[in-house]
Amino acid sequence: VTPSLYYYTFTPVNTAVTVTDEDVEDVDFTSVAAATYSISGTVSGDISEGVTIRLSGTGTPTATTDASGEYSLEVTAGSYTVTPSLSGYAFTPTSSSVTVSTANVSSVDFVSAESEIGDRTDYSSVTLTSSGAYSSSNTGIERTNYHYTSTAADTPAIKVSPGGSLTLAGTKATKSGNTSLGTEGSGFYGYNAGVIASSSSDNDSYVETSNSTTLAMTDCTITTSSIGSNGAFAFGEGAVVTLDHVTITTTGDNNARGVDATYGGTINISNSLISTQGGSCAALATDRYNEADAPKVNATNCQGTTAGTGSPCIYCTGTFTVTNCTLSATGSEAACIEGLNSITMTDSSISGTQKWGVIIYQSMSGDSSVGTGTFSMNGGTMSNGYSGGPAFFVCNTEAVINLTGATIVNSSDMLLVAGNASAASDVISNVNEDWGTAGGEVTFTATDQALEGDIILCDTSSSIDLTLTNSTLEGAINSDNIDCTAELTISSGSTWTVTGNSSLSSLTNNGTIAGSGHVYVGGTQVYPE
Repeated sequence: VTPSLYYYTFTPVNTAVTVTDEDVEDVDFTSVAAATYSISGTVSGDISEGVTIRLSGTGTPTATTDASGEYSLEVTAGSYTVTPSLSGYAFTPTSSSVTVSTANVSSVDFVSAESEIGDRTDYSSVTLTSSGAYSSSNTGIERTNYHYTSTAADTPAIKVSPGGSLTLAGTKATKSGNTSLGTEGSGFYGYNAGVIASSSSDNDSYVETSNSTTLAMTDCTITTSSIGSNGAFAFGEGAVVTLDHVTITTTGDNNARGVDATYGGTINISNSLISTQGGSCAALATDRYNEADAPKVNATNCQGTTAGTGSPCIYCTGTFTVTNCTLSATGSEAACIEGLNSITMTDSSISGTQKWGVIIYQSMSGDSSVGTGTFSMNGGTMSNGYSGGPAFFVCNTEAVINLTGATIVNSSDMLLVAGNASAASDVISNVNEDWGTAGGEVTFTATDQALEGDIILCDTSSSIDLTLTNSTLEGAINSDNIDCTAELTISSGSTWTVTGNSSLSSLTNNGTIAGSGHVYVGGTQVYPE
């Protein structure tokens, strides 16, 4: 048993307890307020106000610079890494190591510079290749100021075949011509993409020995205008597409995504702009991988917009790491995670206007392995602009939601809905009853959070295990008294304001419960006492 609360030390640090068939009492600790000091400094340069200052370590405080660019953080003695962040800006230094012992530390300063987003190239001198499309399996090829165009169905403007490596700068790739191979050809294998790196020549074999295949593009544009024309695509284990200062625009429909990786491929994208218009056209996407490694997308300092239905900012059947990005969907939810996959966001903004904010589910379509889906957000903002759906929806799967110092903007009075497809459809719309019969089993950890909205459990196979650490929750939990697992842990310094009758299976309360609702644990009223 280990107690913890920032700014306090505990005696003993922890206690070993063995529980057999009786309650264990008198596991006591003594708390002492630790001596505190400050880390302070100034951000100057292109922007000074509104910069997030973050310290290393879970649960450590954060600060935002004021109009003068100044910040101050209260800390205990220890070693820290101080990191400034704001989407669209770079900082010098990128971070500073600070050791606090017995005195305040000042003048931990940073200089900001506006980051250039998208390509920075004058295309007046680009050369149109005679063949129109470029394909190579050679290594070490470099090209500058070219324009590659494909108008043929299922033919990318640029393709790097298994074992090849291609580096492009100041280059345009233009793709038209609708796919003739449907969703499978374009969405799973990238046949009709603007640009593609493919590590496998056989769609049934996702690993070929020594077939590392790379495509690197800097200061480039990728434009597609056809059905099934993803902007940039990485297919197969060993395929890596790296994009920096690239502008991607897709105006086609049905898998004309911004970037997409499948069957173990990897997309690395930074300082870039993405815009999609059609349906099923996420800005950042992964798709099917079966027995291959999960595909990966790493995005840093990017801006993305989607306009079509079924086109979230992020469609995840892989592993996503998103840092200092601003992504918005005007015709869809903010993010979708299917199955055993994850999104980790740091100091990023993501928003959606339809259905719900973030969905974690298992559709049983075969796109993803069955398992726990994870959504983690450290800083930044997640916005749900749809009043008829929750900020988070979990269906037919296990899910982990970790929020640390993030802002949740929710137009709905529902924070979380968890349920099987049939039961959930009785509570909210837009649920496909073919998604399965299992409930939503959610582990939700909130650290330094202000949460509002009800937590709704739709059926007996659904569950919630919620932990509030230095956080607040205003809402009801399991107000329909569903006979399921509903566990809540409230740490010291946290508050649950109960807005309606709530039914829990267990409650650990070291904080504060307030509000007008009644709380029942195992059928017994525990609040008000």
